[in-house]
Amino acid sequence: MTQQVAEKRWSAAATSALKHKEFSAALKEKVGATITKEVQSLAPTSILQKTSPDDLVNFNQDEFAEELESRAPWLDACFQGACGTESQKATTAKCTAASICIRVKHPKLSAIQYRNSFALLHGGAKKSTFARLNKQNICMSHKSTIAKQKEMGEDRDEDIKKWKEAVESHIEAISLLETLLIQTQEEDARAAKAGLDTSGNSTISSADLQASGFSFDSFSIQSPCSQDEGENIYEELGVKPLENEDAEANTPATEQEGCPIPNTKSPLIDSMMEIPGFCDGAYQKAAHALETVKSRDKTDSAAVQEAINLMKDTPLPTYQLIVDNLDMEVVAKHQSKDKKSQSLHWVHQMAAKDRVTTTLPDDRPQKPIEDLQISEVMLTEEVQCLLRKDYIVHVTRTLENNLPALSCIKGAAVKHIRHEYTEEMSQPTEETWLGLQFKNENKSGDMVQILRNYQENYIPVKEDEDGCITELLQPVLLGGDWLTEERVHGVQAAFQDGNTPLERFESSIGKHDVWHAARNLTEIYDGEYGGETPRDKGTLCANMNVIGAICAKKGPHQAYNHYKEFMDKDLDATIIHAAMEIFSLPSIDAQPEDFPPPYIRAASRHKQRDWLECRAAEIVDLIFAEETFTVRDIQQGMAPKPKPELPCRYPGCTKVYKRPGSRKSHEESKHGLVVEEEESTNATSSSSEDHVYNYHIGKLTLGLLIRNINDATKEGDGERLSRCFRMALLYYKAFGHTKYAYGTLLFFARVHALLPPRLAHSLKWNRVVNNRGGKGNNIPMDLNLEHGNFYVKSFLKHLGPNLNEQTAARVANSIGRMAKLLKKADRDWGVKRETGYHHKADPTTDIHTLVEQYAQVGVFRHQPGRAYDGFPNIKASVLSAKINASKLSVWMRSLFAKWGPLYE
Repeated sequence: MTQQVAEKRWSAAATSALKHKEFSAALKEKVGATITKEVQSLAPTSILQKTSPDDLVNFNQDEFAEELESRAPWLDACFQGACGTESQKATTAKCTAASICIRVKHPKLSAIQYRNSFALLHGGAKKSTFARLNKQNICMSHKSTIAKQKEMGEDRDEDIKKWKEAVESHIEAISLLETLLIQTQEEDARAAKAGLDTSGNSTISSADLQASGFSFDSFSIQSPCSQDEGENIYEELGVKPLENEDAEANTPATEQEGCPIPNTKSPLIDSMMEIPGFCDGAYQKAAHALETVKSRDKTDSAAVQEAINLMKDTPLPTYQLIVDNLDMEVVAKHQSKDKKSQSLHWVHQMAAKDRVTTTLPDDRPQKPIEDLQISEVMLTEEVQCLLRKDYIVHVTRTLENNLPALSCIKGAAVKHIRHEYTEEMSQPTEETWLGLQFKNENKSGDMVQILRNYQENYIPVKEDEDGCITELLQPVLLGGDWLTEERVHGVQAAFQDGNTPLERFESSIGKHDVWHAARNLTEIYDGEYGGETPRDKGTLCANMNVIGAICAKKGPHQAYNHYKEFMDKDLDATIIHAAMEIFSLPSIDAQPEDFPPPYIRAASRHKQRDWLECRAAEIVDLIFAEETFTVRDIQQGMAPKPKPELPCRYPGCTKVYKRPGSRKSHEESKHGLVVEEEESTNATSSSSEDHVYNYHIGKLTLGLLIRNINDATKEGDGERLSRCFRMALLYYKAFGHTKYAYGTLLFFARVHALLPPRLAHSLKWNRVVNNRGGKGNNIPMDLNLEHGNFYVKSFLKHLGPNLNEQTAARVANSIGRMAKLLKKADRDWGVKRETGYHHKADPTTDIHTLVEQYAQVGVFRHQPGRAYDGFPNIKASVLSAKINASKLSVWMRSLFAKWGPLYE
């Protein structure tokens, strides 16, 4: 061993030392002492001792691994040797083992133990489980975990309060600068007045005098006076010039000394700081704006005006509130008169910052609602053309993914339909969870308290020196389902006689969000095309039986996710079968040499896309051939019509009537004239219609609309969602979903008339959140809150009989930070997380089965006289059969008249 050391063969010397019994024992003792010193040196400043809520959320396992490697190399080498090769799994094991061992002598180094504790808490571990693992230093005690959970929820609303302060300071900064502008303009006027030529040798017009702040009396023109008499001219004019000493006193010092005005705005900022009545943030923002526009060549008034313009050109950092009811049943184990089962109805809430902001004005509504045109809210032929383009993209995706014949042009279909805010909507959303309010929104009194709580805590307002709210600065959109919007409207109607917007609760603008609206359309889809029709091959019920979609038969109200999965398969199968009929493909797997043509296979991606979309348009036009006439008929039916003039048909009678019945009664009673009315020949004979074809055309029409809404939601495309809901409005009204019809019409009234441009723009575009970032990853705000409800309930259900307001508040208040903590932990540990969308098994087999069903029926081969037993007289366009255009017009105009005094 001595020779090996002398020859610097360190590895061989170390091997020899370890083989020597006494030397090895001494070496072990020294290594142990070295590790002890490393741990003692590491403990005071280790990241493991950082256990505040924010530190736990931001804890990074890789940073601790680097800390071990650099500050405790012997300890790191021991655990690394035990783990073997380096990997994420080995890093996790090394860090966990090191934290367990270190914590024996240093119990405050417990960051990893807290992480493990929250994972156990989320999984519903009992106190006994905590006790067992705590003894092994794997987690904290149950008591410590609960205390830390409570600490994590103490400042749950810190983010939204910062957003609120930012909005308040922005708006107040503009008001502060406007006040400063008035002050500087007055000072400029006084300076101009002081600088007038008082020698008497210049001619000053009355307009100049008025502009300089002089006031004077009227007088009569006298004969010209001599120079000696000129000293009395000021008395005759009714004005008095400044004396020399006064002029000098009012002249800036720099001008008196003949020096240029220094390039500084600090006196202006000092003057601004002396203006009372604004929040601290307003002074800071205003001062920053003044410094930004600072220039030697600007007057004070010009600088302030430019600072105001700069502030107004900066988008307001707005945000929204989203609420939903959280319902739970607590069953008492031993029920008695004093201890009964409980039905709990609370309100769960969150806030999301708007990603799409604008500098549009926000001081008044866009226009009176009586100026709102029906064409701005109704489906028009122009909007229908845009929907047709959207549907073509959806059809190309289905064809590309399911027809092997198109594999040679794979990738030609548009993956993401772009819009003007695509980049903004691909950014992750800033959101914060606000816990629970122990109120029931179904009770009017509780709903008032809910809105008052928002008004006092989360709505941008102006406060006086005593902290009392004096003015509403900016209303906030309050989203949820239709029930929430309806309750908000109810409270505002009850307090409509309030003296101020705050007393009328105008601080919250209720709205219903996309997921509930799309789900309502799905219920219409099931109601019109579902039903118990197992013998009618090709109907929804029969198709569910064929592919075994038993859960979907419960309907979208009870099994929405199962129903939506089946609906997607059925829609794809319908599109594929239509393509096979139109393109003359003998089977799904067929790959004809001329489809696509050879020149398309060799063409550029752009030309391939054009060709594919042209062929997809042939399928889409199957439905638009019917819908175009429907929309045109509805528009014509809603247009004002002159009342008909019906003259009496008896010769010589000059009577004219407006109604056919009145004319008929007159002719029979006065003239004994009976005229047989001709039967209308406009109605198409039922025997010439193919009601099977009609069924599938109507089903395809509504299915593509729902798919377009879901896709527009994923992309965050507010414009596309708006045109989809123009069509949805007709379905809501036609099928008796009056509340969603009412809410959708109100949405358009607000976007085009009732709201100021900035709020209307936010209502239209900020309807979704993105939790991951990236294109196509948006989800509706109300669905995101539903996920939050599920997450909260995953904790609450483990409380059992201990569930009460105190324990529920502790859980719900901490849910935001706990979710971030567990997300970060899963990333460190390599645990795969769900994305929010349900992953489905390969649908190919089910789709092929459904295509075979459609092929057997020949659903797109027009055969007059066919009909399903369950749908004997169904129309291709159900809207034309169910909508009375004149009544629809009356309904819309009556609501416009109602909303005028209520919302303007």
